[in-house]
Amino acid sequence: MIQVRITILAMLLLASAIDAIPQGQVKLHRGTITAKEYLDMAPGAQKSYVIGLMDGLFLAPMFGAPADNKWRIAIQACVEGRSVSQLMSIIGKYIKDNPQYWQTDAHFQAYNALSRACPAK
Repeated sequence: MIQVRITILAMLLLASAIDAIPQGQVKLHRGTITAKEYLDMAPGAQKSYVIGLMDGLFLAPMFGAPADNKWRIAIQACVEGRSVSQLMSIIGKYIKDNPQYWQTDAHFQAYNALSRACPAK
């Protein structure tokens, strides 16, 4: 289980740092699971996934993500103080409500869910 969490965190850290790459040079990598696979996970596994996602987001500046990225700042400000259960609900509801994206990467859909719940100003 620890190995899975470390792998997920590593993938999310890399995905979280992509906004540091200049326009035109961004290569978005596949995630580890699809949105549907996220929905099918047991709640404990979903919790681990969301924790890894949030840790990756908060550590993104260590990997070169700009400190002034308005989307990352908005999401960070919005999720700080929320419980993991609340974040799981936001992400799970968005994915359930958008079955057309079930075969896409879960990390992209989690970002979509959080960016809609936490819009940049």
